Amino acid sequence: MKDKINGLALSINPYRENDQLAKVFLQDGRLVSFVVKGANKVNGKNKLNELSSYLFFFDDNSLKDIFTLQRRQLNKSYYEYNMRLLSLKLLLLEAINKFKIEDKELYNNLIFVLDNLKDDNAYKLVCFLLNDLLKRNGNQIYTSSCVECNNTVVVAYSQNRGGFVCEKHYKNEDISDLSILKKIRHIQLVDQTNVLQLNEEYDEEILLLFLAFIKEHCDITLSAYSFYANVSNSDRRASVK
Repeated sequence: MKDKINGLALSINPYRENDQLAKVFLQDGRLVSFVVKGANKVNGKNKLNELSSYLFFFDDNSLKDIFTLQRRQLNKSYYEYNMRLLSLKLLLLEAINKFKIEDKELYNNLIFVLDNLKDDNAYKLVCFLLNDLLKRNGNQIYTSSCVECNNTVVVAYSQNRGGFVCEKHYKNEDISDLSILKKIRHIQLVDQTNVLQLNEEYDEEILLLFLAFIKEHCDITLSAYSFYANVSNSDRRASVK
Protein backbone atom coordinates (compact mmCIF):
# COMPACT_ATOMS: atom_id res chain seq x y z
CA MET A 1 0.00 0.00 0.00
CA LYS A 2 1.41 3.38 -0.96
CA ASP A 3 1.18 6.16 1.58
CA LYS A 4 2.27 9.78 1.93
CA ILE A 5 2.92 11.81 5.05
CA ASN A 6 4.91 14.81 6.28
CA GLY A 7 7.93 14.23 8.46
CA LEU A 8 11.24 15.60 9.71
CA ALA A 9 14.58 13.95 8.97
CA LEU A 10 16.32 13.38 12.32
CA SER A 11 19.44 11.55 11.18
CA ILE A 12 20.93 10.39 7.87
CA ASN A 13 23.55 7.63 7.48
CA PRO A 14 25.15 5.89 4.49
CA TYR A 15 23.55 2.55 3.67
CA ARG A 16 25.07 0.01 1.29
CA GLU A 17 26.94 1.52 -1.65
CA ASN A 18 24.59 4.23 -2.93
CA ASP A 19 21.73 4.41 -0.45
CA GLN A 20 20.84 6.32 2.70
CA LEU A 21 19.24 5.09 5.90
CA ALA A 22 17.12 7.91 7.32
CA LYS A 23 15.56 8.12 10.77
CA VAL A 24 12.41 10.22 10.43
CA PHE A 25 9.86 11.67 12.85
CA LEU A 26 6.50 11.52 11.09
CA GLN A 27 3.61 13.93 11.52
CA ASP A 28 1.44 11.19 13.01
CA GLY A 29 3.99 10.68 15.81
CA ARG A 30 5.79 7.60 14.50
CA LEU A 31 9.57 7.27 14.51
CA VAL A 32 10.51 5.21 11.46
CA SER A 33 13.46 4.36 9.22
CA PHE A 34 13.48 4.77 5.45
CA VAL A 35 15.85 3.24 2.94
CA VAL A 36 16.48 5.94 0.35
CA LYS A 37 17.62 4.03 -2.72
CA GLY A 38 20.23 5.65 -4.94
CA ALA A 39 20.39 8.78 -2.80
CA ASN A 40 24.19 8.98 -2.94
CA LYS A 41 24.46 8.54 -6.71
CA VAL A 42 25.56 11.55 -8.73
CA ASN A 43 22.07 11.89 -10.19
CA GLY A 44 20.22 10.68 -7.09
CA LYS A 45 16.87 12.48 -6.80
CA ASN A 46 15.68 11.49 -3.34
CA LYS A 47 18.67 12.47 -1.23
CA LEU A 48 17.63 13.61 2.25
CA ASN A 49 19.22 16.11 4.62
CA GLU A 50 18.97 16.34 8.38
CA LEU A 51 16.90 19.21 9.75
CA SER A 52 14.61 19.19 6.71
CA SER A 53 10.88 18.61 6.55
CA TYR A 54 9.53 16.57 3.63
CA LEU A 55 6.38 15.09 2.21
CA PHE A 56 7.31 11.41 1.98
CA PHE A 57 5.83 8.86 -0.41
CA PHE A 58 6.64 5.29 0.62
CA ASP A 59 5.49 1.68 0.61
CA ASP A 60 3.93 1.05 4.00
CA ASN A 61 4.31 -2.56 5.08
CA SER A 62 3.18 -3.11 8.65
CA LEU A 63 5.22 -6.34 8.84
CA LYS A 64 8.51 -4.50 8.38
CA ASP A 65 10.40 -2.08 10.60
CA ILE A 66 12.10 -0.38 7.66
CA PHE A 67 10.11 1.29 4.88
CA THR A 68 11.36 1.95 1.36
CA LEU A 69 11.02 5.55 0.27
CA GLN A 70 9.62 6.00 -3.23
CA ARG A 71 10.00 9.77 -3.54
CA ARG A 72 9.89 12.94 -1.46
CA GLN A 73 9.08 16.63 -1.75
CA LEU A 74 10.95 19.21 0.32
CA ASN A 75 8.69 21.27 2.57
CA LYS A 76 11.26 23.30 4.50
CA SER A 77 14.91 23.23 5.51
CA TYR A 78 15.69 24.24 9.09
CA TYR A 79 19.42 24.47 8.45
CA GLU A 80 21.03 27.52 10.09
CA TYR A 81 24.11 29.57 9.22
CA ASN A 82 23.88 30.87 12.77
CA MET A 83 26.05 28.18 14.38
CA ARG A 84 24.61 28.59 17.88
CA LEU A 85 21.05 28.10 16.67
CA LEU A 86 22.15 25.22 14.44
CA SER A 87 23.86 23.46 17.36
CA LEU A 88 20.72 23.83 19.50
CA LYS A 89 18.51 22.43 16.74
CA LEU A 90 20.81 19.42 16.34
CA LEU A 91 20.70 18.94 20.11
CA LEU A 92 16.91 18.70 19.95
CA LEU A 93 16.96 16.23 17.06
CA GLU A 94 19.32 13.98 18.98
CA ALA A 95 17.10 14.20 22.05
CA ILE A 96 14.04 13.16 20.03
CA ASN A 97 16.06 10.29 18.55
CA LYS A 98 17.36 9.01 21.89
CA PHE A 99 14.19 9.35 23.97
CA LYS A 100 12.32 7.35 21.29
CA ILE A 101 8.94 8.82 22.26
CA GLU A 102 6.30 8.44 19.56
CA ASP A 103 3.73 11.18 20.01
CA LYS A 104 1.90 13.42 17.53
CA GLU A 105 1.78 16.39 19.90
CA LEU A 106 5.52 16.09 20.50
CA TYR A 107 6.07 16.27 16.74
CA ASN A 108 3.92 19.41 16.58
CA ASN A 109 5.87 20.99 19.44
CA LEU A 110 9.17 20.19 17.74
CA ILE A 111 8.07 21.83 14.49
CA PHE A 112 6.78 24.82 16.46
CA VAL A 113 10.16 25.23 18.16
CA LEU A 114 12.10 24.90 14.90
CA ASP A 115 9.80 27.43 13.21
CA ASN A 116 10.16 30.00 16.00
CA LEU A 117 13.72 29.56 17.29
CA LYS A 118 15.58 32.88 17.35
CA ASP A 119 18.52 34.37 19.20
CA ASP A 120 16.30 36.06 21.79
CA ASN A 121 14.19 33.00 22.66
CA ALA A 122 16.46 30.05 21.84
CA TYR A 123 17.13 28.83 25.40
CA LYS A 124 13.49 29.25 26.38
CA LEU A 125 12.21 27.16 23.47
CA VAL A 126 14.90 24.49 23.78
CA CYS A 127 14.14 24.09 27.50
CA PHE A 128 10.43 23.97 26.66
CA LEU A 129 10.95 21.02 24.32
CA LEU A 130 13.36 19.21 26.65
CA ASN A 131 10.82 19.55 29.44
CA ASP A 132 8.12 18.23 27.09
CA LEU A 133 10.27 15.17 26.40
CA LEU A 134 10.82 14.62 30.13
CA LYS A 135 7.10 14.93 30.85
CA ARG A 136 6.20 12.36 28.19
CA ASN A 137 9.01 10.13 29.45
CA GLY A 138 7.51 10.21 32.95
CA ASN A 139 10.39 11.78 34.87
CA GLN A 140 10.19 15.56 34.95
CA ILE A 141 12.13 17.68 37.40
CA TYR A 142 10.04 17.49 40.58
CA THR A 143 8.76 20.98 41.37
CA SER A 144 5.44 20.52 43.19
CA SER A 145 7.05 20.43 46.64
CA CYS A 146 10.18 19.22 48.40
CA VAL A 147 11.32 16.00 46.77
CA GLU A 148 12.17 14.61 50.23
CA CYS A 149 9.18 15.54 52.40
CA ASN A 150 6.49 17.22 50.27
CA ASN A 151 6.92 20.55 52.06
CA THR A 152 5.61 23.17 49.60
CA VAL A 153 7.98 25.86 50.91
CA VAL A 154 11.08 25.17 48.81
CA VAL A 155 14.41 26.99 48.82
CA ALA A 156 16.65 25.20 46.31
CA TYR A 157 16.99 22.74 43.43
CA SER A 158 18.85 19.48 44.01
CA GLN A 159 20.38 18.03 40.86
CA ASN A 160 21.19 14.60 42.26
CA ARG A 161 17.74 14.26 43.87
CA GLY A 162 15.99 15.55 40.78
CA GLY A 163 13.79 18.23 42.27
CA PHE A 164 13.13 21.10 44.65
CA VAL A 165 14.03 20.83 48.33
CA CYS A 166 12.94 22.66 51.47
CA GLU A 167 15.24 24.35 54.00
CA LYS A 168 15.39 21.21 56.15
CA HIS A 169 16.72 19.08 53.28
CA TYR A 170 18.93 21.73 51.69
CA LYS A 171 22.59 20.77 51.07
CA ASN A 172 25.51 22.99 50.13
CA GLU A 173 25.71 21.66 46.58
CA ASP A 174 22.06 22.54 45.85
CA ILE A 175 21.14 25.53 43.68
CA SER A 176 19.47 28.16 45.86
CA ASP A 177 18.84 30.89 43.26
CA LEU A 178 15.07 31.40 43.49
CA SER A 179 14.91 32.90 39.99
CA ILE A 180 16.14 29.57 38.59
CA LEU A 181 13.49 27.70 40.55
CA LYS A 182 10.81 29.97 39.10
CA LYS A 183 12.06 29.46 35.55
CA ILE A 184 12.04 25.68 35.93
CA ARG A 185 8.51 25.74 37.35
CA HIS A 186 7.17 28.19 34.77
CA ILE A 187 8.52 26.27 31.76
CA GLN A 188 6.61 23.24 33.08
CA LEU A 189 3.34 25.16 33.18
CA VAL A 190 3.25 26.52 29.62
CA ASP A 191 2.35 24.95 26.31
CA GLN A 192 2.79 25.85 22.66
CA THR A 193 0.13 28.57 22.88
CA ASN A 194 1.81 30.66 25.58
CA VAL A 195 5.49 29.69 25.93
CA LEU A 196 6.60 32.71 23.91
CA GLN A 197 4.77 34.97 26.37
CA LEU A 198 6.96 33.93 29.30
CA ASN A 199 8.62 37.08 30.61
CA GLU A 200 11.71 35.47 32.15
CA GLU A 201 14.97 35.37 30.26
CA TYR A 202 16.24 31.80 29.88
CA ASP A 203 19.97 31.33 29.45
CA GLU A 204 22.67 28.70 29.12
CA GLU A 205 22.58 27.96 32.85
CA ILE A 206 19.00 26.64 32.61
CA LEU A 207 19.85 24.61 29.51
CA LEU A 208 22.81 22.96 31.26
CA LEU A 209 20.59 22.17 34.23
CA PHE A 210 18.14 20.31 31.98
CA LEU A 211 20.95 18.46 30.18
CA ALA A 212 22.48 17.40 33.51
CA PHE A 213 19.09 16.13 34.70
CA ILE A 214 18.62 14.14 31.48
CA LYS A 215 22.06 12.58 31.85
CA GLU A 216 21.69 11.70 35.53
CA HIS A 217 18.03 10.69 35.72
CA CYS A 218 17.36 9.38 32.19
CA ASP A 219 20.83 7.97 31.48
CA ILE A 220 20.90 9.85 28.17
CA THR A 221 23.95 11.81 27.04
CA LEU A 222 23.49 14.15 24.09
CA SER A 223 26.72 14.15 22.09
CA ALA A 224 25.54 17.16 20.06
CA TYR A 225 26.26 19.22 23.18
CA SER A 226 29.97 19.12 22.22
CA PHE A 227 29.19 21.05 19.04
CA TYR A 228 27.12 23.55 21.01
CA ALA A 229 29.89 23.97 23.62
CA ASN A 230 32.53 24.58 20.92
CA VAL A 231 30.34 27.21 19.27
CA SER A 232 29.64 28.92 22.62
CA ASN A 233 33.32 28.96 23.53
CA SER A 234 34.21 30.46 20.16
CA ASP A 235 31.56 33.15 20.62
CA ARG A 236 32.93 33.98 24.07
CA ARG A 237 36.50 34.27 22.78
CA ALA A 238 35.35 36.49 19.93
CA SER A 239 33.45 38.78 22.32
CA VAL A 240 36.53 39.54 24.43
CA LYS A 241 38.80 40.44 21.53
